[in-house]
Amino acid sequence: MEQEINVMASFIGNVIKAIYENVDWVSVAIVLLGGLICKYYLTSWKWSVPFKTFIVGFVLITMYVFMLHTAGVLQKEDYPKFFFGVVTAFAVYPLVVKPFIDKFSNKKGD
Repeated sequence: MEQEINVMASFIGNVIKAIYENVDWVSVAIVLLGGLICKYYLTSWKWSVPFKTFIVGFVLITMYVFMLHTAGVLQKEDYPKFFFGVVTAFAVYPLVVKPFIDKFSNKKGD
């Protein structure tokens, strides 16, 4: 039983390490900030917030990748990290960030 627990802990540790190493965390931050911009500043757009976040995030990530390419630091191996960064941001936002922002917004109004 103890050996199975050690194997499971090792597996989970390896998964977390793989996620950490294969996600561009700057991309995650860019998409999350793009979502906040959409929620608070693009209210006149008649689309849903997730769709606006996708559009704004895509534009911001494209600009970020272009700047890295122009600076000469972009490598072929980085493209999957950008993709996984965007996917991670869309997964993290409704699970972690949105409840935190909603709770903070409610307390701010009191």
